Amino acid sequence: YQRRVRGSMTSLFTFPKVENLFSGNNNDFEEQPPELTFKTRLLGFVCLLGLGLLLCFASTFFLLNPRQFGKFYSLGSVCLLSSTFFLVGPKKQLQSMFNENRYISSLLYLVTLFGTLYSALIIQQKLLTLILVSIQFGAALWYGASYIPMGQSCLRSSVSMCLPV
Repeated sequence: YQRRVRGSMTSLFTFPKVENLFSGNNNDFEEQPPELTFKTRLLGFVCLLGLGLLLCFASTFFLLNPRQFGKFYSLGSVCLLSSTFFLVGPKKQLQSMFNENRYISSLLYLVTLFGTLYSALIIQQKLLTLILVSIQFGAALWYGASYIPMGQSCLRSSVSMCLPV
């Protein structure tokens, strides 16, 4: 069984509602150039996600060299963050990042991400790089938890149980 959707033939097993979920509205291509189909956006997302995870994993091989660790970890973070641009578009992702619930964690995450890269690559300060990577990790965790209902409160209670705060 096939049906016509937006001028192209698709099978019964395609998921236009999933496409709408990723685009955030009923017009799948409002923020994306028309040449980026859902499959292209999904492929871009998967590729950047995979590269980001690979770079973050590779960074663990450089734990004793903070500059290299910070470089690989931060570049992996940039790829992970950029991968979401393919799903919802850069404009919508940035709007989501800087809404009232997560603008502080987003700003801290971005500042420490680029600060880590600057510290590791330009001024080559090992201790500063290590400090910024630590803050970046915490900010990324807090930022990610903001997308999960009750995620930040769960994270807060877990940390308070582990650390004497």
